Amino acid sequence: MGSSSGINPLWIGVVVLAGLIVAQLGRSWGDGAEADTVSAQVGGLVSQVGDYGMMTVDRGSDDLLVLVLDQRREQILTYLLANQRSVELRGVENLRELFTRARDQFSGRR
Repeated sequence: MGSSSGINPLWIGVVVLAGLIVAQLGRSWGDGAEADTVSAQVGGLVSQVGDYGMMTVDRGSDDLLVLVLDQRREQILTYLLANQRSVELRGVENLRELFTRARDQFSGRR
């Protein structure tokens, strides 16, 4: 399932992986200042509830990207919050397919 929104799916994978790393580091460090510092360095808010993880990414204007990791369905959903007024689904990626494409692209296969 590709995305026609102009957002490279591999970058979505990179951002989600960074979010998962931050979430894991936050669990390891607890609620201390170190976890807040790591989260701030990534540049977004990361949270997890049950089978869902969420990360926000500032696009440099009033727009935010919200990446939702659905662990149950193994999907990443990308939403655009435009001017803090509207929410638009920009893409849905299957994680297995995303990482298969990344591996194939890295190894030179297409």
